[in-house]
Amino acid sequence: MRSLAIAGAVAILTACSAPPAPPALLTPPRVEATTRHPGTVEVTATGGCAPCSIAQAGISDESLAEAVVAALRESGTFAGAGRDSGSDYRLAVQIFRVDMPVVGLSMRSQAELGWTLTEQRTGRQVWQRSFQTAHVATFGDSPIGQLRAERAWQGAVAANIAEAVAALSRVPLTPVR
Repeated sequence: MRSLAIAGAVAILTACSAPPAPPALLTPPRVEATTRHPGTVEVTATGGCAPCSIAQAGISDESLAEAVVAALRESGTFAGAGRDSGSDYRLAVQIFRVDMPVVGLSMRSQAELGWTLTEQRTGRQVWQRSFQTAHVATFGDSPIGQLRAERAWQGAVAANIAEAVAALSRVPLTPVR
């Protein structure tokens, strides 16, 4: 009887936490960049969770930062993008909120992320914006409700990254060196 209670408690505790999503699930499939900036950018992220509870979107700071770096590299918005310091700019991304869908054949999630670009040498903030994006996952995305909910918030975050990177490529930056 005691081992059954322990097994039940372990099952409940492991069901209430989940590993964060890998960056590939948060990276938008394509980002349109208008301008290719000659400088380099370091990406930081805050507001994520690790481990994540069942009530949270499974986004770690690391996963979000890596997804943003991948989108910046793919789009060519900057000459270089990474997680290491020593870049011309720092792009700080903060998760303000990610709405989690609960039930439905079509599940809609919204994400709001804040974006701040700072010139590293001077500490001058050169761009700051907040974006709100949404994504709907349907039964065709997954017949399993939990997976459909994950697809919804992952899609909302990926859409946010795509919108922010496209907007960032339109910011007129002066050479920093």
